[in-house]
Amino acid sequence: MLKKISSLGTSLNKTEQKRIEGGIRLIRVIVCTENTNGLDCGPPHCPGVCTTGPSGDPFCLPY
Repeated sequence: MLKKISSLGTSLNKTEQKRIEGGIRLIRVIVCTENTNGLDCGPPHCPGVCTTGPSGDPFCLPY
């Protein structure tokens, strides 16, 4: 990733460097409930989005 950033031909200031997450998406919601539909869920290694299944129960649908 460093080589890709370096190949842009410009240097990044401290603020811009902090904005780069390195491809890791931060997860806000771990367990899905009726109130969390549409929010991010799952453990960090298997992220998804909260949704309602065919049975009506909420679950985490992987991306």
